[in-house]
Amino acid sequence: MVANEKNDEFSDLKKIGEGGFGIVSKAIWKRQHRQLKIIVAIKTLKNENDIDKFKQELKIIKKVCKNPKRRNIIKFHKTIVIHNNSFNMVFQFANKGDLRTYLEKSFEKLTWIQKLQMAYEISKGVEFLHKFIEIFIPKMFWFTKGYVKEKC
Repeated sequence: MVANEKNDEFSDLKKIGEGGFGIVSKAIWKRQHRQLKIIVAIKTLKNENDIDKFKQELKIIKKVCKNPKRRNIIKFHKTIVIHNNSFNMVFQFANKGDLRTYLEKSFEKLTWIQKLQMAYEISKGVEFLHKFIEIFIPKMFWFTKGYVKEKC
């Protein structure tokens, strides 16, 4: 279920947020097999007593991320054990930050077409989660609720 990683594969860890049972950090992941570095978000379990919640979240995330229709959901890379044997999940980094801050800074600059497109994309992500996950768990929405995924 969890892959062990060498600590030197992740560098420049900086805490960017905190949730119910996890701390979210930004890091650089040196992927040796591809000789490239990517910026990722790492969610670290705060308390080992929450391991069952972590496993439940992981099970749902893996299920969601395997679905080819998950276009509006941030990419999940893998689970790892690093830094003092803590459990971690590695995700695509949302380089535009959290949605609230992004809208506060950019709302006036965005056209109404862009605002409507964002609202549509967000609603499609929520619709997907509601259809895909029989019991919607609000804490499972942390990786999309506050983060804007940059369009490719």
